[in-house]
Amino acid sequence: MADFYADMRDIRFNLFDVLDVGSFPKHDRYKDADVATMNDILDAAEQQAREILFPCNEKGDRIGVKFEAGKVTLPPGYREAYKAFSEAGWVGLSMRPENGGQGFPLVLHIASQELFTAANVNLMFTPGLTHGALGLIQEFGSADQKATYADKMLSGEWSGTMCL
Repeated sequence: MADFYADMRDIRFNLFDVLDVGSFPKHDRYKDADVATMNDILDAAEQQAREILFPCNEKGDRIGVKFEAGKVTLPPGYREAYKAFSEAGWVGLSMRPENGGQGFPLVLHIASQELFTAANVNLMFTPGLTHGALGLIQEFGSADQKATYADKMLSGEWSGTMCL
C-alpha cells in the first residue's frame, strides 16, 4: 500500500506567505482566525487525512460502492471515516457561525479539503457536494429549508448532492 504524503510546508507557504491569511484577524469577521489556530486546524486536517481517510482509500478503489437489491453498500471503513469527518466539523469550517458553522476563511477550508481529497478523493465527493448544497440553502433557502436541512447536513446525518 502507498503512503500518504502532504507537503505541509508548501501549504503553509501558500497560505501565510503568498496569500497572507495571517492578516485576516484584523477583519472583524475573522478575529478568531489567528495564525496559531489556523495552523492547529491544518495539523488536525493532515492527521485526519492520514489516519482516517487514507487507510480506507484502497478499499474504495478495489471494492467500490455496490447497489444490489435496492440497497447501497459502501466499502469497508467509509461509513466510519465519514462519521469521523462530520463529527470533526469539517463541512462547516468556513460556514458562518450564525448558520451553524465555525466561521473560518474559505481559503482554510479549501486547504483542508485539498488534504482530505489527496487522502481519499472518492469519499470526499460526499462532503464536497454537501458543502456546496448547504451553502446554497444557507444563502438562498427559505427559513423552513434552513431549519429542515442545515443542522442535519452539518452533522453528517444527511448529505447533499447536485443534479446535472
